[in-house]
Amino acid sequence: MLNFQEYNGDFFIYSLDFSKKEIKVNLTILYPLEGSIINLKRPEIKFQYESANEIDLNSMEIYANGALLGTNCRIEGNQIICTPSQDLPEGNIKIEATIKDIYGNLSNKAEVNFKIDSIPPIISITSPEDYFLTNIKNQTIYGNLNENANLKMNGVDVQLNENLSFQVAVILNEGENLFSFQATDLAGNISTKILHLILDTIPPSQINTYKLYIALANGIINLTGYPGCAEGNGTLFILNNRTGQTVNFQIGSDGSFNAQIEGQEGDVLSLWVKDRAGNIGPSVEVSVSGGGGIPPNPEDVAPPVDPNVVTDIYTETEFLYTGINPIQYGVEPGTIEKERVSIIKGFVKDGEGNPISGVKITIKDQPEYGWTYTREDGEFDLVVNGGGALTINYEKDGYLPVQRTINTYWKEFVWAPEVIMIKLDNNVSTINLQDSGIKVAEGSVVQDEDGQRKGTLFFPEGVQATLNFPDGTSQNVNNLNIRITEYSIGSEGPNKMPAELPPTSGYTYCVELSADEVKAAGAKNISFSSPIPFYVENFIGFPVGIVVPAGYYDFEKAAWIPSDNGKVIKILSIINGVANIDIKGNGIPATDAELLALGITFEERQKLALKYNVGQELWRVPITHFSPWDCNWPYGPPEGAEDPNQPQPNGGSNPDQSYETDESCSSEGSIIEIENQNLGEVIPIPGTEFTLNYKSERMNKKSFRTLEISLTDDNPPSVLKRVDLIIEVAGRKFEERFNPSPNLKYTFEWDGKDDYGRELIGKVKASVKIGYVYQAVYYNSPSAFSQAFGQFSDGTPITGNRINNEIIAWQEFDVSLSNYKYNKKDLGGWSINVNHLYDPELNILYYGNGSFDYYNDYVVQDVAGNGSPQISG
Repeated sequence: MLNFQEYNGDFFIYSLDFSKKEIKVNLTILYPLEGSIINLKRPEIKFQYESANEIDLNSMEIYANGALLGTNCRIEGNQIICTPSQDLPEGNIKIEATIKDIYGNLSNKAEVNFKIDSIPPIISITSPEDYFLTNIKNQTIYGNLNENANLKMNGVDVQLNENLSFQVAVILNEGENLFSFQATDLAGNISTKILHLILDTIPPSQINTYKLYIALANGIINLTGYPGCAEGNGTLFILNNRTGQTVNFQIGSDGSFNAQIEGQEGDVLSLWVKDRAGNIGPSVEVSVSGGGGIPPNPEDVAPPVDPNVVTDIYTETEFLYTGINPIQYGVEPGTIEKERVSIIKGFVKDGEGNPISGVKITIKDQPEYGWTYTREDGEFDLVVNGGGALTINYEKDGYLPVQRTINTYWKEFVWAPEVIMIKLDNNVSTINLQDSGIKVAEGSVVQDEDGQRKGTLFFPEGVQATLNFPDGTSQNVNNLNIRITEYSIGSEGPNKMPAELPPTSGYTYCVELSADEVKAAGAKNISFSSPIPFYVENFIGFPVGIVVPAGYYDFEKAAWIPSDNGKVIKILSIINGVANIDIKGNGIPATDAELLALGITFEERQKLALKYNVGQELWRVPITHFSPWDCNWPYGPPEGAEDPNQPQPNGGSNPDQSYETDESCSSEGSIIEIENQNLGEVIPIPGTEFTLNYKSERMNKKSFRTLEISLTDDNPPSVLKRVDLIIEVAGRKFEERFNPSPNLKYTFEWDGKDDYGRELIGKVKASVKIGYVYQAVYYNSPSAFSQAFGQFSDGTPITGNRINNEIIAWQEFDVSLSNYKYNKKDLGGWSINVNHLYDPELNILYYGNGSFDYYNDYVVQDVAGNGSPQISG
């Protein structure tokens, strides 16, 4: 060290010191604070230094828990800010740091101890659970934290117990309540928890009995609730008021359920619902009727018709599908449209003519119409939306299913054809397809007015049978119990058919081929690896050598499907146990090659020789699977047949003009309408401008309910077999049959009642059908078609006849019948001149003065375009 001293203005060195003196650098840590808890794994470590000299930033050394820590540091004023280049571990951290100045002077060791906690606290709600549903407003929320923290619920502090648990009392509002919990620990970590509590104090609605079906069977009452019947996800309680038994069942999310309780006919059940919140709904009582689901007779439950209101077919028939015990079940509200309503009626009986009850009636592929059952009298009613063709399904255990397709119309009743359901043949043929040789299955011998026959199947050796299941899988089967059941037996054979035939096919022969294994396994059908020959005697007498048009009925498609033709053959002789066969009708045995072309093998000829005698004529049809099979030839009317061409029936009420009292003969208040055979009276009401009016026609004039129907003229066709007459009005069907004769007439009088025994008010539509019945003539099927079933014929008549193969030519009329009674206000047929009545079904306005207007002409007014018949106008 050099020291200078001034002397007389001059400086001179008076001392020189070469010793070393260290200058201290002071380093302190500003952040993190000693003993603090932070949630950053790479916190900015802030240092403050004091040094006389410039510090050397590169000399900075920082240790974390004794390990050198890589950092990125910068100087800001007298502070050094360092950020770790890697995460610090969770838990306790000790930071030690030193730094030097540019002369190498080392600072003191700066130290700090803190804790890193980056994990948010865990909020646990132990009770109640999220989305808890209750009907109690006052609730307590219980929970706990896993570490000490500040807890808030919806922004309000929540006190923690020593064990970090908590409880909060809350009052719920109706509906969904949201509680937001937020916990902030000492490190500043935040976690949230949302709790939803739902208050429902509203009791569930009463059971919707319109969607409830009750059936009694074997001492068990089965209750079926269809979607919307009850509040979804609740609990249904059922009390049998007679026995005191109470049961409960879970309700589906859509409000449907299936429930059972012990009981008997006449029991009264109380039904109520408890929802998930614990609310209990009002009880409803329902009575249990017998019959295993058979609906009541509509006539017994039909509500009365308001005599002061013109009958509306929609309102008139609504009771059929609504109410606790409706006639028709499972109809969704709103399904039936007022303008399109149509009521299908039908009748089902067995082969002995007895009505069948309990036949389930549905519309194919349209479940929205629900179902009904035939009643004790065999009849059924089913309400649909009209305006198109619908296929009706008929099903009952123990009987073969049936389908019928009918046309429906808006605001009309329509009768389905009468149906006869038959049971499977009791005769069962048991075969094992693995046995050698041809296996034979036979039906029962059938005898009717057309002759004797028996269906027979030949199963060739090696053929395989396959059960086909609805899910698309299949399974081979070897042991079969086979039934061959003929539909086409007796005088009512056409009504026994599984479905109506194509219009070009004449009723001939139909048979159900079935195996018991199909139903037992739940399969859809059974098919075979190669065609199975089916034989039946030529009981009708068709020419040998012609094709046998064959087809089968597909219930899923509701259609007859053509299949390969069969052949009418004849056994000419049996030589050495082998049948020689005529396949052309020329009396010459067919060659082996010709027979093999038809699939007739040597082994089959041997079996034919064993089963049939020489001279036997047979139909042979190749069968690929089991279902209803039909052998039918084209048919048509005989030569000389004519369609009915009768005039419109006379009578009824078909007004085409307004009848005004002014044009009638009148005297001192009396009115006589000579042409209308109508007597009227007008009486002024004293002190008013009104009059009382009477018209005899409004008092249920008989002529308005009567029809004179002409059936034949003076020269009916000579080949006419019978005249059928069908009259349908208000859901009722009247049928008459007449032997043909000149100038046949029939008088029909309607009693004004519908099919449910109620007297209707106003005008109703009546359908009159005149049918000329002829014995049908068979025609040859064109051999050019390999599948001639349902094809038009080549026009060549052939011999052969079924007594009941009839063809009917129809003529139809729509007429109006009136059962009008002016009973408004119970005035005994009198009306006040200013009170009018409108019939919306027939567009008739009945005036209070006794006249009426029939609005049958609709006028369309042009509001755009020029009225010309062009696409653009």
